[in-house]
Amino acid sequence: MRAQIFSRCSVVGARRWFVLVAAGALALPVVRLAAQTSAPATENSTEQSGAPSSRRSTQPGNEHYAAGVAALQRGDLVAARAAFEKAVRLSPNNAEAQNLLGWVLLSQGNADEAIVRFRAALRVKPGLAQAHINLSNALVQKGDAGGAILEARAAIRSVPQDAEAHRALGRALAFSGVKDGAAVELRAAATLAPSRGDLHDELGVVLMQMSAFDAAAAQFEEATRLSPELASAHLHLGVLRLEEKSMVAAVAELQTAMRLKMQDAQAHFYLGKALLQGGKRAEALQELEAAVKLQPDFVEAQKELGLLQQHAGNADGAVEAFRQYLRLQPENPDAHNNLGLALLQNGDADGGVREFQ
Repeated sequence: MRAQIFSRCSVVGARRWFVLVAAGALALPVVRLAAQTSAPATENSTEQSGAPSSRRSTQPGNEHYAAGVAALQRGDLVAARAAFEKAVRLSPNNAEAQNLLGWVLLSQGNADEAIVRFRAALRVKPGLAQAHINLSNALVQKGDAGGAILEARAAIRSVPQDAEAHRALGRALAFSGVKDGAAVELRAAATLAPSRGDLHDELGVVLMQMSAFDAAAAQFEEATRLSPELASAHLHLGVLRLEEKSMVAAVAELQTAMRLKMQDAQAHFYLGKALLQGGKRAEALQELEAAVKLQPDFVEAQKELGLLQQHAGNADGAVEAFRQYLRLQPENPDAHNNLGLALLQNGDADGGVREFQ
């Protein structure tokens, strides 16, 4: 049960988390900016510390490529996309520009076009490891685990000591359900880049899904030590402490996660659960209401909110939450039963009976 609950924390399911993150998940882009995890993969480096190269090239459109790199360093994806599009229009064989254009497209949620660009880069430079890494991430987003694994392995053959290459393979393996292999690759990534808290966090999630709870806790603690501002690590550690019934520690970690990322429905939801188990019903209600406001399709939050409203005697609030729960899971008999009971409590006997039928 612990692993099942934890996987919901990881942006509602392990598969989505391995696409997010980065989803967070998702929730989070597959590829994130340097301030969050790693810089866009360029010819020179795929490590977190490696900013996109702005070195001069003799290819046409070099000034646009340089402008795109500068825009990425500012965090301006719109300007970066425009610049890289001009660069590849003038020089279609500029593999680095094709790769970075794909990265921008992927971070903007356009996986299909991104894949086209990554493949274009690899036609020009088949050994461009960074394009293999980015293509692997894009294929995970599209649900092609087999293709993602092949691309990540190609990257590792080119740059066996690259943390991002091992991370990409770890994510692809986890997406395909090969958790032990994913743990091996993510551990390799964390070993190659030991100062990166995000890698320890991702390894911790896989270990949690493997029911290696103590090992997972150690990774989350290391992640929060290395990256105190990494909200996901505090969230994951908080959920683990919640499952251990260590309420004080759980609340502290979840409050930290929420402070770092106020718009995270998951943090509000699990903080609400921790507060509820600690007997703080009014505060728990506020957190669950915040969770469903941020993410109306959050099934578990709608259900928990309805139950809490019901126990508090707020029949109208319970009916509203259970209607949302039923809308999200119309074939779920529990959703019908919960709504039926709430309608009966609200004086709507006919409506309640219909839900029980």
